[in-house]
Amino acid sequence: MIIVIGGTSCVGKTNFASMLMKRYTIPYFSIDHLMMGLYRSNSKCGFTPESTVDKISRNIWPIIYEMIKTNIENKNNFIYEGVQILPEEIREIDKSYLNSVIPVFLCLSEKYIIKNYQIIKDKRGVVEKRTDSIDSIDKMIKSNNEMIEHCENNKIKPYIINENYLEEVEEIVKRIDLTIASTLTTRPDTQSASLNP
Repeated sequence: MIIVIGGTSCVGKTNFASMLMKRYTIPYFSIDHLMMGLYRSNSKCGFTPESTVDKISRNIWPIIYEMIKTNIENKNNFIYEGVQILPEEIREIDKSYLNSVIPVFLCLSEKYIIKNYQIIKDKRGVVEKRTDSIDSIDKMIKSNNEMIEHCENNKIKPYIINENYLEEVEEIVKRIDLTIASTLTTRPDTQSASLNP
């Protein structure tokens, strides 16, 4: 099973991926690391770290997609995480692979951002060191609203945190557990023994 975690900056994607890695004892891959590796090894790779998410994604997604396909073909369970994962890319995954992919797009509601903006700022970089600046509250609200709309336009359910982050994230994990359990029941030949929800 492949779990793919997307969403805007500062929604807790890396922390969520780390939590799932420990829960399921499967590895996770940060797409930020691939982005920086490609850029640092070849500054003419087609993007810079300051490029738009769309531009970076156009350059990186073909690599990630082939990695995901390879994982599925080899029956490896894996977690991918990054702001560069976009809903339309998930929707374009070939149907023969799509059944093995669980997309999770984390988003924050406007209400949550307004109430918890300082906490979001303080928690940023808990898992990975971050040196870039955080969005203003207005920009954060705008980008989360755009991601929610983007998901809905591509018929992918966004997971929107409204009130209590920890409780609502735990509900997302329970849904992932159910999806994995259902997949193991219907397609046991596609799973490795390391995935234990």
